[in-house]
Amino acid sequence: WTKVVATILIFELVFPPFQSWALTGGPSQPEFSSFTPASVDNMVDLCEQKGIYCIIDWHILNAGTNDPWFKVDSAMAFFDYMSKKHAGKAHVIYELCNEPNGSISWARIKSYAQEIIDIIVKNDPSSIIITGTPVWSQRVIAAADSPLDYPNAMYTLHFYADTHKQDLRNAADVALSKNCPLFVTEFGTCNSSGNSGFNVKESIEWFKWMNENNISWANWSFADK
Repeated sequence: WTKVVATILIFELVFPPFQSWALTGGPSQPEFSSFTPASVDNMVDLCEQKGIYCIIDWHILNAGTNDPWFKVDSAMAFFDYMSKKHAGKAHVIYELCNEPNGSISWARIKSYAQEIIDIIVKNDPSSIIITGTPVWSQRVIAAADSPLDYPNAMYTLHFYADTHKQDLRNAADVALSKNCPLFVTEFGTCNSSGNSGFNVKESIEWFKWMNENNISWANWSFADK
């Protein structure tokens, strides 16, 4: 399907979210039951052929997996493999944890990220590495106040236009004022459930803000939902 989509739309970036439980044999969702590192490799190679950026993302979200330290040994093995396999590829970007949430603090996320960054940098020293931020990747000020010790680090900002409005843009402005590089690796034009609330006005406001601040973005997602 990716090949078909790429011929219809002008893609600049794709990211295959790798579910931690698919790698470890833990709790799984049916649609990811056959998802393996080779699936990511194939997507990375296809993106390279098509001139498309590819974010290799360790996806955490649900209760029990919302802490990036969940299955950290698997995360280490995954990023060690990926950063060796795809070292030096200019179109590859790494995202260490998608949406830490609940009571997970930036200090805990940061300690995890530094462990994974050390692994990636050993294999792929000049890569761009993005780290999720607390509360579904919205508390970017915390990251700005205590950044990672890596010059090519970036920080995740997520929004859904019908739920997250000017208050979140204001917080992001504060982070940017502290020279915190942000990347919107996921956003939606609806509410945060992903099921309703298509909001044209707020979506336009977000696009204006991203353009004004030179923020790269990826929409979630191309689907028939």
